[in-house]
Amino acid sequence: MRTYELPMSPISVQNPDNSKKITVTVKVSDSKTPYQPTGNFEHLPIYQKLIESSEFTKRPFDPKGVFKPEDIAEHFIRGPTLYNPNCIQYGSSHFNETDNVLVMLLKLGTKISGHKGLVHGGFISGLFDEILSEAFHTTVYKKRLHGFTASLKVDYRQPLPHNIPVAIGVRTIKTEGRKYFLKAELYDASVEVDDGHDSISGLLGRATLFAEAEALFIIPKDVWEKRLDQ
Repeated sequence: MRTYELPMSPISVQNPDNSKKITVTVKVSDSKTPYQPTGNFEHLPIYQKLIESSEFTKRPFDPKGVFKPEDIAEHFIRGPTLYNPNCIQYGSSHFNETDNVLVMLLKLGTKISGHKGLVHGGFISGLFDEILSEAFHTTVYKKRLHGFTASLKVDYRQPLPHNIPVAIGVRTIKTEGRKYFLKAELYDASVEVDDGHDSISGLLGRATLFAEAEALFIIPKDVWEKRLDQ
């Protein structure tokens, strides 16, 4: 009888000739230690501009630091699914509460490619949905509301290389009762910023626009009827 340690779930196997049974002992890691990023954006002009701005406040990049886990924080995929060395290596979140503008800086990894060296378009769409959703929920969270993506339209302007810093800016375009319309833009975050501008498009006016998106979020009727500002 032999004993093995394998990086897989417990299994039981039989030799082809059925003469000997092999016992397999599996050692499974149960580590719940969260990913600890090591990079930062301190060298980027856009980061310095956001930190120095009186309009923006830096806040936790992890949704669990913004929303209560028992509410909607667990609904985001920017936790263990995307927040790792291969996908989103590290990020920084900045919010303008007056204008409801969310700006996120992200360093993307190398394992999210479609074509060689380029970020997969599906990943970009998922990233837009994730960050648009956070901007929407930031706006309605104080009213104890939540909603769902009803529509997401993405326009790809330029191929996005992986392993570069990017900036995604999100703002609310308009609201109609239970409907919230938002817009997002994804820029190269490594360029110099334009002074005198507070919007993401103004700050990065000379940067490459890789993609932009428009989304509609809808609050369910039963949730809307219980809102705190009735």
